Amino acid sequence: MKLRIKGDSIRLRLTQSEVKVIGEGGAVVETTHFQPGVFFKYKLEASEETREIRTLYAENTLTVQLPWDVARQWTSTDMVSLKCEQPNGQASALFILVEKDFFCLKPREHQMEDESDMHVNPNAAHGSCGGAGDDHGG
Repeated sequence: MKLRIKGDSIRLRLTQSEVKVIGEGGAVVETTHFQPGVFFKYKLEASEETREIRTLYAENTLTVQLPWDVARQWTSTDMVSLKCEQPNGQASALFILVEKDFFCLKPREHQMEDESDMHVNPNAAHGSCGGAGDDHGG
């Protein structure tokens, strides 16, 4: 699972096996270690306790929760993404985006990631990653 944060925006991208874990009621957790004893975790889970996509932050862990029925629909269909805005007491809300991660159709100079578990790119028939600004698979 990849995490991208920019300002008041959080984006999670999941491989096929990670999406399957969520669909089975599990959680996907990643940890980034900065130095001994200093870390940051991020987690995606389906929850029967929430009625909307939401984030929680406690003990160095960012948790994104999906309502169970929403998670089940997303994981069992070709639906690509889930998104919502969560009020955060600021002028703009926190934007949350959860996506299935696609393999890239354009070779990258510094390919550092194994794409074998990525979702099939819906633009594969078109021969490119999509139009300008389309960031699927990259």
